[in-house]
Amino acid sequence: MKKLVLFSALVLSMSLSSQTVTSIDFDDKITPEESAEPQNISKEAEVEKFKKLSKKRLSGDDKNLMSERLIRKADSYFDKMWYAEAAELYDLALKKSGKNFDRALLQKAGDSHFFNSDMEKAHFWYSKLYELYNDDLSESDYFRYSHSLKGIGRYKKAKRIIE
Repeated sequence: MKKLVLFSALVLSMSLSSQTVTSIDFDDKITPEESAEPQNISKEAEVEKFKKLSKKRLSGDDKNLMSERLIRKADSYFDKMWYAEAAELYDLALKKSGKNFDRALLQKAGDSHFFNSDMEKAHFWYSKLYELYNDDLSESDYFRYSHSLKGIGRYKKAKRIIE
């Protein structure tokens, strides 16, 4: 019985000493500039930041620079499969760019809405893609466009696209 009590006292004292070691504050704190990892900003906060920036009135060069930044950020979200955030930024970038719609940009905008099950917006961007680049579309592009048409209730047109 004495051995059991001594053993439990030893374990208890070891656990208390380990807690005091972990609670010690170290003076060698790493500043955000020195750390190799990016700061942890929520993706919603980043999207809001880009929304605020995109609402500002900009000149032609600044507008192109802003849309390029939006596209780069949206591409990074798309690659991480954060389709909702990517969709918002693609929409902002395409609105900023005016009528200069790139094929890859339209496809990613449509895909991000498609993967998010927002078929109305997916149809909007896929229809632009279909109008401008009909000859260059792949089978998967036609498939997604037809499914977005089905999603908004346009079954006859979806059937024509697939055939």
